Amino acid sequence: PVEINGLWINALRVMEWLAGKLNRDGSAFAAAAQLAESNFEAKFWKESLGFYMDTADPDDASLRPNQLIAMALPFGPAKGDKAKRALGVISRELLTPVGLRTLAPDNVMYRPHFRGPIFDLDSAYHQGTVWPWLMGPYITAMVKLTGDKPEAKRLLNNVKELLCEYGLGGIAEVY
Repeated sequence: PVEINGLWINALRVMEWLAGKLNRDGSAFAAAAQLAESNFEAKFWKESLGFYMDTADPDDASLRPNQLIAMALPFGPAKGDKAKRALGVISRELLTPVGLRTLAPDNVMYRPHFRGPIFDLDSAYHQGTVWPWLMGPYITAMVKLTGDKPEAKRLLNNVKELLCEYGLGGIAEVY
């Protein structure tokens, strides 16, 4: 999965950074991170899609928000022009006023509603349901990649209203 690889690479870079702070040799962490980063691009980026695949080996080219994790981390491997392009696709296809869809609407597996009996809820949970918590990685990635702090503030203004919708200081798990 793209987010697991992003977390792994970030952890390697954190270890490299910590080794430097502790006056230790971090070259093994640096070498492992560099190899993982080059494999990340080769395995996950698909030029024809304009975004990072959700999984590699087996390949899953579904447009999902998980790639945001690899963009938002301090040492995340999804960066530069490719990440900006992917963020643009995510913004157009997954972003809603209350969070991000878990799957793009043009996917045949997309489920536009999260309602009904438990079987229907479970089958819709990862197939288009909007998750508010993903707004955090989205905004972090957006500011990191574009520097657009006014847009980040605009998006966060919507969150203020959501904090009172389901009880003071609470926010819905999904929409």
